[in-house]
Amino acid sequence: MSTRTRAAAWFIPLMLGGVAAAVVVAAIVARRGRSSPAISAVAQEIARANPNVPPEIAAINAQLAQIAALRAGAIYGPGLEKTVRAPIASLRSALGEDWRELGEADGHVRLLPTGTRSAYFQVGAVVVAGKGQARLVLRTSEHKQATAFVGNRAFEVINFGPLPTPTRGPIDITLSSRTSTGEAGGPSLVMSPLQSEFRQAGEWVTPLPALFQPGPAGSRGLYLLPGSSTRFALTPGVRGKCVVVLEGASSRGDVKIAVSMGREAHSVLLRDSLTSANLGPYARSGGVLTVSVEPRHAKPASSLFVSHIRLQPVLSQG
Repeated sequence: MSTRTRAAAWFIPLMLGGVAAAVVVAAIVARRGRSSPAISAVAQEIARANPNVPPEIAAINAQLAQIAALRAGAIYGPGLEKTVRAPIASLRSALGEDWRELGEADGHVRLLPTGTRSAYFQVGAVVVAGKGQARLVLRTSEHKQATAFVGNRAFEVINFGPLPTPTRGPIDITLSSRTSTGEAGGPSLVMSPLQSEFRQAGEWVTPLPALFQPGPAGSRGLYLLPGSSTRFALTPGVRGKCVVVLEGASSRGDVKIAVSMGREAHSVLLRDSLTSANLGPYARSGGVLTVSVEPRHAKPASSLFVSHIRLQPVLSQG
């Protein structure tokens, strides 16, 4: 397993607990009748995109389309044939009711990633450990292996990647549950439908896209709070001098962010309209970058919305 693959398997699970929690918080806020950036954005976009359809019907249609896409994104084989009802009620609208149980036997899956086929892909799911902590081990047909820790929280959002795509043929993976110490025969795990995507050179490796929140101009992405620093793994393929292209916007007030890669950092001020900001140039590309939201330049209620990040090579002159 390459260093970059290990980095992705390490950094992304650490980051995703907060992302998943944000989804649950949004649902709680909605029930209490208070607004949030994501809820306000989705209401506005539904009204604009479907002027003749009641917003609540349009929202349900969008949820059903997403669940149908998740079902079509993987073919489950031996070891993952048993379906169970989703154990997390707050995630049923986003991920559906049909989850899978991974027991003592290895689970076999054929993935059908979305996007243009490329040299790398990512795959993720929400995972619940039935009894005690566990390690979820993924092996690919290219003999690559990655491991994610499943703790005692209500659920974990797990993401593996970037993983190398087979040069030809289907993308088959094997999943197994191990004990917290890495031994065989780990506890039973309940998993949401797997979601996989091809990743292009330099693209960020994201949390589960099905859990992304609505943002401005119909976009979907992540909200990062002032004072936070979030690390993202990057897909290999961009070398040498480069810039970071970040698509995002501020919410409820201007936000200053700093993006660091290696020993270099560059800053930019984002306003409340979705924009593509170029940061850099950086002397050389890296496998991981960090997005920091500076608290002293942000209002208490503001946050950073990020819909996409990628590296772009800087072509030499002459």
